[in-house]
Amino acid sequence: MLTLQYQGQTLKVPEGTTVGTVWESVKETAPDAVFALVDGQTLDFTTALENNAVISFETLQSAVGNRAYQRTLIMLMSMAVRELYPDARVQIEHSLGRALYGQIIQNRPTTLSQIQKIEDRMHEIVQEGRPIIKQTESKEEAIAYCRKVGRLRAVERLQELCPERIYLYRCGDYVDFYFGPLLQGMNRVNVFDIVHYAPGFLLRFPSIYSAHTLPEYVELREFSRVFFEATSWSEQVGCRYVVDLNRAIADGRIKDIIAMAEARHEKQLAQIADRVAASRPGIRLITIAGPSSAGKTTTMRRLMVQMQVNGIQPVMISLDDYFYSLDDRPRTGNDEIDHESVDALDTTLLERQLTALLAGEPVKLSRYDFVHGKQYFAEQETTLPPNQPIILEGLHALNPSVSRAVPAYQRLHLYLGALTQLTISDHNRISTTDTRLLRRMVRDNQFRAHSAEETLKIWRNVRFGEESYVFPFQEEADIIFNTALLYELPVLKVLAEPLLKAIPNTSPVANEAHRLLEFLSIFQPLNPAMVPSNSILREFIGTAGHDQCVPRTLMV
Repeated sequence: MLTLQYQGQTLKVPEGTTVGTVWESVKETAPDAVFALVDGQTLDFTTALENNAVISFETLQSAVGNRAYQRTLIMLMSMAVRELYPDARVQIEHSLGRALYGQIIQNRPTTLSQIQKIEDRMHEIVQEGRPIIKQTESKEEAIAYCRKVGRLRAVERLQELCPERIYLYRCGDYVDFYFGPLLQGMNRVNVFDIVHYAPGFLLRFPSIYSAHTLPEYVELREFSRVFFEATSWSEQVGCRYVVDLNRAIADGRIKDIIAMAEARHEKQLAQIADRVAASRPGIRLITIAGPSSAGKTTTMRRLMVQMQVNGIQPVMISLDDYFYSLDDRPRTGNDEIDHESVDALDTTLLERQLTALLAGEPVKLSRYDFVHGKQYFAEQETTLPPNQPIILEGLHALNPSVSRAVPAYQRLHLYLGALTQLTISDHNRISTTDTRLLRRMVRDNQFRAHSAEETLKIWRNVRFGEESYVFPFQEEADIIFNTALLYELPVLKVLAEPLLKAIPNTSPVANEAHRLLEFLSIFQPLNPAMVPSNSILREFIGTAGHDQCVPRTLMV
């Protein structure tokens, strides 16, 4: 008999009992479960248990469940396209807002009527309730199967990637591989929508906060342009897929890719500085906003250098310095100190000081002591030279309450996003959120002595804050600056893997650690010493042989 610990209870079950059988005995306490967490690892309901373990269940409103929903939806659409258009295939490229952007690869443009037929067929398949069966986890068997059925693109991807596990799933006569689990049947993905978005489509799905409804659709025009541009550039340099990047590392071409990626960032920042110079004395406030670990601090510094090249002498201000002292900070509905919303900032003081600076008055700027949680004033006064701009950086920099002291025509809003250009395969994308999470994990360990476990534990709250207070304002931006670097994940792999491996299986975030380790396993390692000293990536990985180090007090 096996002993299972579940919500303070001890369950006795025979060896070989499936996860689904255990769930049947406790489903009143977890009616919407889709997976089990067994000693920190995600298992589907067909898995047989062989050891004593701690077990819990995950729903569609968990990160695990929501990712599985997306994968299952991709499989569902791929099945429908194959049935309706045998010579076409689905290619998922990246997230866009709260949807997945993709294209139907075929010998004609994708039409609105075609999208409607595909969506109708998807709903029919859902109604049929087809089960999904996990066929194998062996890389060799997956390659052999794909070669047998003529999936040569899949064979190429699988041969050169080296994850610990590959999930091969069957639904009827359709088989595909995914880097992560799927749901148990097509009847579980009954909430979705497809929007024709030329030249492709947007595949919409429920968010982690509401498993049974679709979030409001908001078109992100500027983000779309930046994503298309980044994808096109990655194809130009021959580095669209992870296998391309791994080959570049193996044959030494990675040095050229690093140089081009960094030069591209520098060129884009120079163009922004030129835009400011051409407007003088028009633009007086440049705001730089973005989610956690987007690279705001380094971007602000590099932009300032480019502006100085043009003879502009800006004053830099970080919104972090306008936090109220902890004792004065407002509280949430749960009577907890508010760390996330714009109300945690002294925007009244900020408005007064911005107005004074723009009028040419000397100002003792606000400062914040993170160690003691106290707001104070700088000892020295700051004066803004005539007709020069202010650069204002922070999580809430696009919020109108932050910049109301300056007329709209004198403002330039920048939004930073780590919009990953790489993809794994047609049906396995790389999450931009994962890139930022790995950046933050490495940075928190390097500069704040936080373990990876601590970072993972707070990440859901960080994401909630971004969804509530950052993303709603991203379309206010005049410019979207993509801080992602083609080569960064192999660098982060070297630094993140030891941190993730140190997380014990008993940790509540062990499952997330295992998932990230599996994800990182597909990349070849890249020595952090190859990262240039002024790269945005240095904000997260530290000096690694270089003199420059980003002060932790400026990092958000």
